[in-house]
Amino acid sequence: MSTRDETRDEEENPFMGLNLFKENEIHYFPERDLKRGPSAAKTGKYSRPDYVIASDRFVIIGEIKTGKEPPRSTSWRRPRSSDSELFKRVRNDVAAREKEGSLSRDVGGHEIIIAGQIPDYALKLGKTFQFPGLEGSTKRVVVYGAYTFPVEEKSHVDEAFRNRDMKILATLRHHDFITYLYKLSPEG
Repeated sequence: MSTRDETRDEEENPFMGLNLFKENEIHYFPERDLKRGPSAAKTGKYSRPDYVIASDRFVIIGEIKTGKEPPRSTSWRRPRSSDSELFKRVRNDVAAREKEGSLSRDVGGHEIIIAGQIPDYALKLGKTFQFPGLEGSTKRVVVYGAYTFPVEEKSHVDEAFRNRDMKILATLRHHDFITYLYKLSPEG
């Protein structure tokens, strides 16, 4: 089992102690249980997060980055045809700020994930991927992002959240990883 798989296993219940989960029946869906959505079936483009946690009141879109996926990677900065306009904008903005020297690549990579990749997955929910029990629209639920990263990246991730003016709602530490929970949708 890889470090990434072990981290995913840890993700199965990391938020259980939060008030968010009181009196809510929740369901955890690892990446392997997320199915192709209707637009993925048509286009063949199929991107999905590492996990989803859902109830009738909220959805958490989770992404896990391990030490084997460094934030300095050039590939993180290249827009892809499957990216939403938001995701492309974030990638291009980060790349431009890095090029001009106003942003470290160590921080920029995390900005791409928290402000681009995870919100991109939220936009694709029910379109390019879905999970069992996703009935109709999820527009009435509050959507959160969850970003899991190695503890040694904490200062860079904190700076990325500050740069994007994003508020961390909860912090969970498990083994050598930290998970930040933050709100993506304005509802709620």
